[in-house]
Amino acid sequence: MISTRLLASLLAVPVASVALGGCYYGFDSSSSGRAATPPSSVSTPSTTWTAQTAQYAGDMGSVRGFGSVPGVVQGTDGGSTSVVRIDAEDTSARWWAMTRLTVEGTLSHPLLVPGAHLVFTPSGGAMTSAGVVPLFVHAIGCSGPRRDDYTFDQPASQITVDVDAGPDATSRTITFMATFAPAGGTPQHVTGSFVYSAP
Repeated sequence: MISTRLLASLLAVPVASVALGGCYYGFDSSSSGRAATPPSSVSTPSTTWTAQTAQYAGDMGSVRGFGSVPGVVQGTDGGSTSVVRIDAEDTSARWWAMTRLTVEGTLSHPLLVPGAHLVFTPSGGAMTSAGVVPLFVHAIGCSGPRRDDYTFDQPASQITVDVDAGPDATSRTITFMATFAPAGGTPQHVTGSFVYSAP
């Protein structure tokens, strides 16, 4: 099991990569024809960790009712932004789903305390508090027949974040619900949760 001390320094990604948006960033060009890294160089060092999520389920594009396969969470830290990517794949059933959360202000933000319930929309702006940097969370959802081969690629129209105490005194649990609203279609929802180290 990954220590919460290790998680503290590992959850986010350089802002330069976030600006690319969509399912482009971080995909393996050998499997999908898309670049494995952004075209610009990134000088901020980061480390990636991997663990199972506590929960990851929902509907995304043509992938419906997923949740029977454990998700895997990866996090990186670029200093001012945290990024958490959750993947689930069933190769026999030929589906894959991924949600990437970008936390501007990082997972160590003072507003992300147990009991917090926050709702973010693209037009809603960042959460602010006196004396601290603004907090904003957005998400990208991708799905398709296999990992990194996506037929659905869309930003969430709303993301709800709830913070609870973690399994020990130095950790917290984030639970989120991302809503995707395809044009002319019925809104779809994805839920997930993960544990990270508290500041």
